[in-house]
Amino acid sequence: MNYNRQMTDPVHDCKLLGVIRALTGLKDSAIVVHGRPGCHSGMLSLQALTSSQRFVNVVFSGLKSEDMAFGGEARLFRALLNVSGVMKPKLVAVAIASAAGIMGDDVAGVVKKVLNSVKDVSFIVIDACGYSGSEAAGYEGTLEKLGSFMVQTHDKIENAVNIIGFRADEPHWRGDLHELKRLLNLQGISINTIITSCSFDELIKAPKASLNVVVGGDGIGLAEYMKREFDVPYVVTPYPFGILNTVEFLEKTCKALGRNVNYEVIEEEERRIQEAISDEHLFLEGIYGSLKVALLGESSRVFSFARFLSDELAFDVKLIAVRCRNFITGDEISKINCKVLVEPDRLDFEDEVSRLDVNMLFASSFERNIAMKLRIPLFRFSYPVIDEVYLTDAHSLDLEAH
Repeated sequence: MNYNRQMTDPVHDCKLLGVIRALTGLKDSAIVVHGRPGCHSGMLSLQALTSSQRFVNVVFSGLKSEDMAFGGEARLFRALLNVSGVMKPKLVAVAIASAAGIMGDDVAGVVKKVLNSVKDVSFIVIDACGYSGSEAAGYEGTLEKLGSFMVQTHDKIENAVNIIGFRADEPHWRGDLHELKRLLNLQGISINTIITSCSFDELIKAPKASLNVVVGGDGIGLAEYMKREFDVPYVVTPYPFGILNTVEFLEKTCKALGRNVNYEVIEEEERRIQEAISDEHLFLEGIYGSLKVALLGESSRVFSFARFLSDELAFDVKLIAVRCRNFITGDEISKINCKVLVEPDRLDFEDEVSRLDVNMLFASSFERNIAMKLRIPLFRFSYPVIDEVYLTDAHSLDLEAH
């Protein structure tokens, strides 16, 4: 990596996107972006293209260029009244983008004024200024703020878990959500809440769970908050890509609940997979074993996916690039034998992919130009995927990922 020049095209995004992604999937909510039109349109486009188009909840405060001199509080006030009256959300999140942050609008004061006119709506104000943090900081900080709405309960649900770190905008998220539920149900474990692919009421009742399962390490801050405030323990698991990660996911979850793993269910699924590929595994090993690959994705997913490619499909993983780091990224790097880049510049990532002469790239739609330039296939497994449409419930999790 060339450290002598400034980063010109980072693979990670700004804090605002982390806020949007944390709130995407939270039903009966609305996100009001208080910033310039470009901030809103970019977030709206990404949400609409990567998550359910039946539930797009990103709206705009109406801030204009002339407001940079006189402030945008009046526009924000009208926007919040309109959102509350038209969309009728239970939660309105006001995301302060860079322009409004620099202007110093009294957003909290505007919200307090709105509360005098609006009933049965909760509000949350989030610093989403690009200059104040990264995408990862926006995601983690938003989850922790949502924890303040949770309510203490003494009627815990036995063998019920919350899933933290699952995002409703990842490739195959619908199928993966179904698989997560199926995997745990086979072990006699139910899901209380998937944070934040849930309703606002389900979020409030999250402390009823016996355990928080943090997949891939994203959302540890919220898990720590819930452990401290509501006495809900947590366990960090790999993202369940393939057999090894799935078994570890189930073993850690069951152990944390004090349950025995039902290995018979796992072995039965393994047998079905072995029968399906028994006549082709030599061909697959011969093909995949000769391919050098590079990956780029969030820390929560990319290391687990690399393990799946290397240990189960015999790919030669040469490079892992972390798009967004989290609290356990350092621990994950210590287990890896290949080159790792953490939140690099996209140009440096391209240079490294070219230098290593890899044969296949596992990344997002944003790396399409790199793959085309180097004339190598691109497999889209990480956020965002905006140039493909999935019309089935195919999933990337579990022992028999499609």
